[in-house]
Amino acid sequence: MATGTRQASLRDPEPLQPAEPLVELLSLPPREVELRAAVLIPRLERATLAELTPSAARLIDLLDDEAFGSGHPEAREAIVRAVLRLGYPWALQLPPEDLALLRREEVGKRARWLRRALIAGLALAALAAGGLSWALLGQSQPSPITAPGGPRSYTMPALDQALPASQRADVTTQLLRELPVEGRHDEAARIGLDCLADADLAPSTCLTGLIEVYQDRYAKTRNPVYQEFATGLSSALWTPGKGLERPAALLSVLRWIERSLPTDARRRPSPDERATWLARAKLGADFIEHGDARAAIHEAELCLRDLPDSVPCHLVLLTGHTMLEANTRDDPAAHSKVVEAERRAITRLVLQRKWHECATTTSPSPPLGCLLSQRPE
Repeated sequence: MATGTRQASLRDPEPLQPAEPLVELLSLPPREVELRAAVLIPRLERATLAELTPSAARLIDLLDDEAFGSGHPEAREAIVRAVLRLGYPWALQLPPEDLALLRREEVGKRARWLRRALIAGLALAALAAGGLSWALLGQSQPSPITAPGGPRSYTMPALDQALPASQRADVTTQLLRELPVEGRHDEAARIGLDCLADADLAPSTCLTGLIEVYQDRYAKTRNPVYQEFATGLSSALWTPGKGLERPAALLSVLRWIERSLPTDARRRPSPDERATWLARAKLGADFIEHGDARAAIHEAELCLRDLPDSVPCHLVLLTGHTMLEANTRDDPAAHSKVVEAERRAITRLVLQRKWHECATTTSPSPPLGCLLSQRPE
């Protein structure tokens, strides 16, 4: 018997069964899906959009079942997050109570964190009162816990409030100066051309930056073409109070510059894509308005992981870090760094959008960039 037992113990282990495909897992009855919450949640979190899309309708069906999640609310929360990631049109079908559930879960997590902080604080106070020290216990003293400030009421700002034209002009000027230093002249030139399509920015800001880009490029390469670009722009510069001097010559130089740049692979986002951006940003904006900056940042980061060009989600991220920069005791420099990076990202995306919108403008006096985008007869 002992020998038989020993031989049995030395047998090769049974091979692991392959992971159940997500589509098959979600096709089970709702109660069975809920009971598999421990498997379902990480599968949904790791799934790509391509893996989620075939199950989009099934995810909505599960949420339509009011009993789903009664025993495991975390399973329902995971499905709500997955639908939000899918964006338009699926996210628009989420009932308000499910979005409210998600917000309550985030608030609950924050409350549990505060309770743990309070208990830790009381424990430290008790140890101090009893004359004990962490050194005697052989443990290193933990860093102090800083709780966030009390709840406040906020309003999610519009784009022009969070990043007004004056700031966009400053950021554009910085980009036009800094990118050439890094050797990214073509990228800087594209920003200069996009800048000309923004009616809220003075054309002199864009043109002066372009002149400096090509002066720097000529100095580094000694290519006479770049000197001609800079000279042509300088001789027909838009000056305040005088309007556009020698417009035909200026447009000719600008078109020459545009043809010299690599093919612009950017495309104008479709209405469906814009709707998806707004749907994904809605939950983050809701957290902003309830004063929960950290939850808003988390939602914005999830959105930008899938939709890096979403201006609404960038705006939520900018607003969340701006709130923490002003209202928390943790390192404000870290938040300031993100705020500056988001201002740059949003500025570039807005300039790209302005350039794309030029194709449909009917204004009798369009921005200079719109004239540039219209090819001569």
